[in-house]
Amino acid sequence: MIPLIAGSVGYVFVLLICKLGLLYPNKNLFDMTITAFGTALGQLCNALLVLLAILTLFTVMNYSAGFISSHILVSTPNEWILAISMTVVIYGVYLGTETYSLFAILSTPFFFLPYVLLIVLKIPEADGSLLLPMLQQPFSDYVSAFLFYFSVTAINAIFLLTFFPQMAGDKKKKRYKS
Repeated sequence: MIPLIAGSVGYVFVLLICKLGLLYPNKNLFDMTITAFGTALGQLCNALLVLLAILTLFTVMNYSAGFISSHILVSTPNEWILAISMTVVIYGVYLGTETYSLFAILSTPFFFLPYVLLIVLKIPEADGSLLLPMLQQPFSDYVSAFLFYFSVTAINAIFLLTFFPQMAGDKKKKRYKS
């Protein structure tokens, strides 16, 4: 239930940031929040975004590298998996949002279809008696789980938006300058 709630909140959060991006197309995320919410509230939002990213960065990286090393690149150390992942992100930043977005659109069926197939084939093996009733754990467990799934859903995409508008503007100036 927590992944569903956190994913939904993350989706709404991404939509909010996209709407801000449409309102202020030439600003990065930090400038957008200051312009939209005022100086004090904008700075607070920026501080919370950075704090959330710092608090959940290592958990997300460990989770992702552990999954890849146990299922895809089996004997590859986690450090190399993280380095490979970062080169993909850096190369995507270098190419720009259009290329990065187009790759995401074209590769979606290759991830979505196996995911749906996995869920459908694993449903008969699920044992509902192992599920604990909600709200019988300490509240801090729910908060940490919520922040983790929220960061997996939204924070990576949001932080890519912090520098893309500026870089895209610089590339266009260089491209049309000559």
